[in-house]
Amino acid sequence: GHSWLIWPLVCAVCLFGALNLLMRKFGTRSPVSWIGVAGGLLMLGHIGRSDLFHGQPDFVLLLLFMSGLLCLRQGAIPSGALAWGVMIVVKPFLGAVVFYLLRRGQWRAAIATVAISGTLFFLSFLPFATRLPDAIRGWLEASRWFTTIPN
Repeated sequence: GHSWLIWPLVCAVCLFGALNLLMRKFGTRSPVSWIGVAGGLLMLGHIGRSDLFHGQPDFVLLLLFMSGLLCLRQGAIPSGALAWGVMIVVKPFLGAVVFYLLRRGQWRAAIATVAISGTLFFLSFLPFATRLPDAIRGWLEASRWFTTIPN
């Protein structure tokens, strides 16, 4: 059937959700029509379509980033840390946001973000609990392979 459309639709919804937060919750509130224009332009471009149809989580991560930032700005530390914790588990290099929090002196938010992302990371291995050493070894080998120069 048409199950291949599920991920691109989820990503498109996340893109428009992130743009809505960016364009309406930070500073000047843009009209909804501008969100449609911005999202449409991003999806018309090669990079936007590539992310939609090649399974990249970038638009989901953008929504998690914007949601976390908004929550942390409003003082909702657990919600913001959860959004950023999920984001970090998906793409670990996004853990750089913790340095942003530390730089701003937001120690509780930084600790919560690290704790949540670490917990989620270790929980992701639970389905492999009976073969945990093999799962971790396989994850490390795959990480090494994908980070070698030819790959």
